[in-house]
Amino acid sequence: MLFNTIIRARFAAIPGLIALLCAGPLLSRELRVSVLPFAVSGPIAKAGLPQANLDERLAQATAFWLGQVRDTTIDSPDNVNRLARDANWKSGQALDARQLQRTCSFTPNMFFLTGNLYVRGSALELDMRSWSCHLNHFIGSTKVSGHTVDLQSMIVRAVRQSTPFLNPKPEPTQINYYQQRQKRDLAVILDTSGSMVRDLENIYKALQSIAANRHPESRLGLIQVLDQDRLNIVPFDQNWQAALKSLQGLQASGEATLKGLEAALLTVERYRDWQNTRQLAMFTDVDLHERRQSTLEARLRSLQNDGIAIQQFELSGQSYTDRLEWQRLARTTTIKQAPSWYGRQIYTLTTSPYWILQHGNRFYQAQDTEGFAASLAQNRLDATLLHTITGAAFDRNDLNLESLSQAWPARQKQRVQSLGPIQSSLETSIVQALQSTDSVSGQSTRQALVRNQGISFWIPVMNNELLREMRRRKRFFLGIHLDSGQTQRLRVLPSPQFIRTYNDVPRLMLTTWERLNRVKPAHLKSSDVWFLELEFLDSK
Repeated sequence: MLFNTIIRARFAAIPGLIALLCAGPLLSRELRVSVLPFAVSGPIAKAGLPQANLDERLAQATAFWLGQVRDTTIDSPDNVNRLARDANWKSGQALDARQLQRTCSFTPNMFFLTGNLYVRGSALELDMRSWSCHLNHFIGSTKVSGHTVDLQSMIVRAVRQSTPFLNPKPEPTQINYYQQRQKRDLAVILDTSGSMVRDLENIYKALQSIAANRHPESRLGLIQVLDQDRLNIVPFDQNWQAALKSLQGLQASGEATLKGLEAALLTVERYRDWQNTRQLAMFTDVDLHERRQSTLEARLRSLQNDGIAIQQFELSGQSYTDRLEWQRLARTTTIKQAPSWYGRQIYTLTTSPYWILQHGNRFYQAQDTEGFAASLAQNRLDATLLHTITGAAFDRNDLNLESLSQAWPARQKQRVQSLGPIQSSLETSIVQALQSTDSVSGQSTRQALVRNQGISFWIPVMNNELLREMRRRKRFFLGIHLDSGQTQRLRVLPSPQFIRTYNDVPRLMLTTWERLNRVKPAHLKSSDVWFLELEFLDSK
């Protein structure tokens, strides 16, 4: 009891003592901490820990976490290695008071942080101590225990408990991007007729992407408009993969009409199973018969009155007049529209390859350049490279990409050699449109496509400055937080993230994407940080 009272009194006096020392003759010394390698004992291999240089790796990880939880200057690994050589201190050697006093004579630093790791099977005990060069004794110590999967959280606890004399650093907000998402019910009306053949795969991919980034309690419901206006209804389900299973390998076929679309809208209107924020996405190119659709307009208004946010997407199979009518409906009912870019390469005998592009009811020509197809798919075309094609010079029946790909070269007296496939930004447009309304906090999250040891994957990046740095460096080490969520699927949290060079990466926390995906979800802690060596490929 008396010992504990003395220790508490000593800790309470230390901040004032430090201030006094720094205000006096020792003002030139920085409040700097050197994290020295740890002594390790026990069967390391059985615990699943790296056997090579574990003492140094523990020090690197401790230095990283010290920088996250305490407001102090931390000695670089090179300086620590130099200090060890000067003090004739050997790796793995336990640091007693005599050795630490000797080491202090080789550095102006005020504090050392070191300790011991005891391994007993998968059980670990971490003894961490802090030493003051001015007081010439230990001023903080703690012991924490756990298992191999708890090692990072053990280090964090030990750092906090053994350095009470250092000011705490404000903790960065741990933004769980997936929990920041709204809980919503997304109803999808999907026309599966033959004219949808170019768009079905992109719609499916977009829904898969949204499924990976949704709030765990969001639900998906599908209404497929089949041949002869038959409906296939998939009820709302939190298991999006189960709902999307009906779209795998789906072949566009047959014909759907306005009657089928109205029946699908009536089905949505009769839903009684809404639980969350209500949203409807419509994917259809049914013929609107070149006339004003008063019944369709009334149906859309009724859905809006029920609190359903409606998003309609322009598709490749829609005629010029149908697009005009959808645009009118968007103005009168305030439903949202998401036009996509569609493009096709033209190869002629007399000119260089070029592109014919469609965006809504506007058409353009652009020269083929490196990366143009990727920019098209990502919805990032440079407007300065586009030249407008005046639609007034063509018959309305030619004002779609399929027909204009023939009509435009003919008007220019060009002999067409071949036509490329029609490509689009539909997948990107769907994700951007449906996820832009899905954020609670209003924060804009970008996505970066990265590669680790041959495996490519998308990660959310909430900081545009970090995204620019990733793009500039091309190759880098990134520290990330992970979460498996209710879907048991590995997900990267967008904040906080740490970009590092090779020399600055704590090796104990360096791993691969493939290895992380083999970890049991229960063993993943969102508070842990894991570093990956990444190559930047793209962003959206």
